[in-house]
Amino acid sequence: MATLKAIVKSRTRNGMYNVYIRITQNRQFAYVRTSWMVNDKGLSDDKKDIIDPFVIQQTSILIEKFYNMLNQVDASTWSANEVLTYVTDYGKDLSFSDYARAHIEKLIKRGQERTSRNYKWSLQHMERFAGTDNIMFSRLTSAFLNRWIESLSTTTRSKEQYPVCMREVYKAARREFNDEERGILKLKNPWSNVTIPRSDVPEKRAIPASKLRAFFNVVPDRSKFTHPLMEVG
Repeated sequence: MATLKAIVKSRTRNGMYNVYIRITQNRQFAYVRTSWMVNDKGLSDDKKDIIDPFVIQQTSILIEKFYNMLNQVDASTWSANEVLTYVTDYGKDLSFSDYARAHIEKLIKRGQERTSRNYKWSLQHMERFAGTDNIMFSRLTSAFLNRWIESLSTTTRSKEQYPVCMREVYKAARREFNDEERGILKLKNPWSNVTIPRSDVPEKRAIPASKLRAFFNVVPDRSKFTHPLMEVG
């Protein structure tokens, strides 16, 4: 388990000290800068320990919060910087719209121009439904997705095609942002409670038997295909 402690580094030009949370992990160090500052009176005589009561209280709350985050995962093999990234990014919302657009650009670069258009139209429809061009991942709950799919119910193919495209983008994001081996699950799977309808199958119209008989009973006029030089006088 990483060790966390509130510390200060060097004094700034205005005589104050910025307060940091030092992360010690496997003999490595990383630092989270906080918004608090102390002066000389807020430090011990050797300047190594913070004694300001307010700052001690606030940093203790933050450190407890970080420990609660780390208790949810096995971070024993992480570097100090990996711990830093985890505690500072924890709970941070991500833009699904931005991720989807980046995914579409990757499809285009791979030469999948036709496929990319389906993804683009799918995203545009979802954004119109959401009323924003920046849908966050937290917005994509099962309830939201089911309502969006319901809005597509009158379409023939889009009601299946659009959700499938957006589900594939979400799957790619989960593969990128989640690390199940280390217990990091930034994105849940709302699609597990979503049913995507099938596209409508065009009705097959049978050709009447009378028309089939008329077609096969036609005798072609081969005289039109006879070359003049082949005629016998």
